[in-house]
Amino acid sequence: AGYETGSAGDTDIWVRKYAPDGSPIWTRTHDGPGGGDDSALRIATDAAGSAYVVGSETSSAGDTDLWIRKYDSTGGTSWTKSLDAAGDDDGGLGAAVDPDGNLLMSGFAIDALGLPEAWIHKYDAGGGTIWSQARLPLSTLDLAYGIASDSTANVLIAGTTIDLLTGAA
Repeated sequence: AGYETGSAGDTDIWVRKYAPDGSPIWTRTHDGPGGGDDSALRIATDAAGSAYVVGSETSSAGDTDLWIRKYDSTGGTSWTKSLDAAGDDDGGLGAAVDPDGNLLMSGFAIDALGLPEAWIHKYDAGGGTIWSQARLPLSTLDLAYGIASDSTANVLIAGTTIDLLTGAA
């Protein structure tokens, strides 16, 4: 998963599945509604062979929204979510599947001060929201890059926090 240059010169989301021998099985692309730069940053698979792709797309308003799509094992779209926290730039940075087959997604949303804040979500296999958490302390820059699950479905995230008043990380 990643991106390719689209026909309009912007970047479009690009996803490809390969067979064990390295031959392509299917390829999918996605151009967001705003026609701007879109990119997939992480991909995770479940036991059924479905792929969850996380990244960002340009909205029709011109900002970037967090973007999530589930592809079934044949490359068909099962569901898509585009999330806009507050009309500003948002994005997905991490993806994992827990032992129960739920998607864990990490990323960021821009807060009222214009700072990125860590944002994590848990979705069931059908795309329903199980829970969502945001780290929203004022005057900090927070990004949740990585996300994982242990064998009992506890969620772990890795990222960075910088206090903009003191510079402490």
